[in-house]
Amino acid sequence: MLVARLIESVREGREIQLQGENGLRINPVHVSDAARATAAAARLDHSAIINVARPQALSLREMNEAIGEKVGKALQFAVGDASGATVHFADTTQMNRLVGKLTARLADTIGELLK
Repeated sequence: MLVARLIESVREGREIQLQGENGLRINPVHVSDAARATAAAARLDHSAIINVARPQALSLREMNEAIGEKVGKALQFAVGDASGATVHFADTTQMNRLVGKLTARLADTIGELLK
């Protein structure tokens, strides 16, 4: 739901609040990759704990810039104090080894959410 809310904010021209220059860093996963990873995990012959996430972290700024480019909107960022900025990055080593690397890129899949 994060990306859907970001799209709505960009479309409505809302100012984007960032903690620090780039804001929160995460490695979100596209539903097609999550489904593929789940199906591959179901075929394993043993149990495992697997983080399913993109291989690269994206900042909130990068995500909004990708959205802004697709919807043709100029962005307005409000950069705040970076002391509360966080990184939520899942280790994907186990996922890559057991179910394969994810392939969906935000810039390629964002159009699906714009419909």
